Amino acid sequence: MGPTTPDLLTIAFWSIAYILIIIAGFCSRKTKQISMPYLPGVLNFAWELCAFIKSGFWGHLIWLALDVGIVIFGMLFLTNKKRIVYGVSLLVASIAFSYIFSLFRGMYYSVYISSLLMAIIYLVEIRKISPVFKTSIAITKLFGDIFAMLTIEKAPWLTGIMLAATFCNLIYLILCLSENPILRKCLSRLSHRS
Repeated sequence: MGPTTPDLLTIAFWSIAYILIIIAGFCSRKTKQISMPYLPGVLNFAWELCAFIKSGFWGHLIWLALDVGIVIFGMLFLTNKKRIVYGVSLLVASIAFSYIFSLFRGMYYSVYISSLLMAIIYLVEIRKISPVFKTSIAITKLFGDIFAMLTIEKAPWLTGIMLAATFCNLIYLILCLSENPILRKCLSRLSHRS
């Protein structure tokens, strides 16, 4: 059985998010602002590497290739010592995911837990993230997770994890919108009229 429509929409939205993250990384190289927090970058790369090795699915190959670009831009802004830590983290996370994948449904369960961790870390590190495409990335992440949620089997704890991730992504989007100067100006004009 091939990918479902929600699977394809998840792939599309997350691929757009990754492309925007790479472009934001390129545009932010002078300011040295990150476009993806480091831990989600490490988790993404390691998970996609293990997922592609295990399944051979083309969607994981696309995301792995995009993750390489994200990791490269992430490492550009680090000191040599921190680059070593980042590289070791990539290796450790890859080994950890390869073990997790060997457990019953480990690949399936770990992706939802990783999504929640990523959503939480984006919220915590919102001030460190480059403003370039920040809102667009927030929108595509949100929709990527919404469509991923539609693929979950009927397990209440998995649904709870993805609802929490979606809630965090929604809060992140609202905070990104509140940082947008054009939107702030429009809202200010509207509030003065009333």
